[in-house]
Amino acid sequence: MAGDLGDRAASVSPVAPPAVSPAPIALAPMTLVPMALLLCALSYATEAQGAFYPGPFHLFVVLVGAALLASLGLARSRRWARLVLGDPLVIMAAALALVSVVSSTTAGHAADAIGPVCLLLMMAAVVAVVKALRPEHRQLLVTGVVLIAVAVAAVGWVALVTRHQPDALTSQGLWRAASTLTYENALAAFLTAPALLCLDRLMTAPSRDLVWSEAAYVLLLGIGASLSRGGVLGLVVGIAVLGAFRGPRSLPRLGPPVVASLIALAGLAPGVPVGSSPHALVAWAGLLAGGVAAAWTFGSRRLRVGAAVAGAAVLGAIVAVVSTGHVAGEIAQARFSAASSDRAHEWAAAFDVARHHLLLGVGTARVLLQWQEGGKTFTATFAHNEFLQLLLQNGIIGLVVLLSGLAWIFVRLAHLRGRSDATSGWSAECAIASLVALLVQSALDFLWHLPVIPVLMAVVLATVTATSQGAVGRRASWGGVTAMTTRRP
Repeated sequence: MAGDLGDRAASVSPVAPPAVSPAPIALAPMTLVPMALLLCALSYATEAQGAFYPGPFHLFVVLVGAALLASLGLARSRRWARLVLGDPLVIMAAALALVSVVSSTTAGHAADAIGPVCLLLMMAAVVAVVKALRPEHRQLLVTGVVLIAVAVAAVGWVALVTRHQPDALTSQGLWRAASTLTYENALAAFLTAPALLCLDRLMTAPSRDLVWSEAAYVLLLGIGASLSRGGVLGLVVGIAVLGAFRGPRSLPRLGPPVVASLIALAGLAPGVPVGSSPHALVAWAGLLAGGVAAAWTFGSRRLRVGAAVAGAAVLGAIVAVVSTGHVAGEIAQARFSAASSDRAHEWAAAFDVARHHLLLGVGTARVLLQWQEGGKTFTATFAHNEFLQLLLQNGIIGLVVLLSGLAWIFVRLAHLRGRSDATSGWSAECAIASLVALLVQSALDFLWHLPVIPVLMAVVLATVTATSQGAVGRRASWGGVTAMTTRRP
């Protein structure tokens, strides 16, 4: 459509009239408003505990809605509407919203569906906003998302070192980074997609980029500091998917940020047990050593210096861990075990409730899951498995809708492999890896109820499809002034 508009303009007037041509330059900053509002919404949601509670969630909805309204004035074309309405994520969100309304109404609590429906509509709105952005604005959006994620990871690391609650929390006798999300597993989930983006840039760039390497280092450090088993598993699976797409030869490029994060985590380890002192100096030394290791680049001049610095840092980290061997044992006993009695009991209780409401579930109201152990009765609100939680709330119909929509999204992304522009955002390969990582962790943790996480994934998926499909048109409107691009003769 963009080409048709350009040809039409060229046939009428090969050179833009002097009175109109300055308008886009003077008023072009207005096109940044949707992108800026979307970044504001994401940054606010991360600071407000993922927008989990009603007040922050309502403001999150308002900010995303404002971004959508601003986009409507910049993308008034039928093609943009078709791209949005035909997007698999938008269709899946609409279908899930309908199922939520039906299941809650059937359960006698129709108002309980308002929250989930608003979240699903927000995801669809994000798709519309991203598809209306110009390529350069999508690049700014992606850069802003990475910066937000880096800031969130840094806050989590500082909170863990200083033991500042609730940005760092205790669990199983260990301090864990929770950052502004105040939930350790959610922190890992939020950082995974931006981390995979940085790693994908390192794997595909013709030469190593120091900025992406350092950003990947901080994000990997934040994921590790959360001590989230599901988060680490999802990250490892995501990296494996990326490696399968990019080829094994690209994996060595990930060495500097991965080794750097391990060094910094080793420096954190002595202060992780609740009964130990914070060991802030060791943590800061590990952080600085990791930063140096992440800056290492391949090249004849820097090879020996980089190897020496990385080797010295790794040796120092090993000495620090060995000198506090009991620390490694405590961490391994608490977090490296696949067993989780709480998860097993929650899943069994959720299945027991779901099998009695198999078709449409019990609605979106919170259901207390109960079980007995040792003569005591325990209760939980969430199943810590989002697929099981959806089966519990919306029944098998909701689960089928979700799985069908995810299959459609994966097929669409697979068709876009090699055609999406990685420099403008997430590539199709990286988006597949990010979605797989989130789904893996979602089978173990409570994630989708923190609105910022599904909204971030909507940004990831929309960036891929928008980049591959090109701009929705060259027509733009600023305050009632319409401009159309022209081709030079």
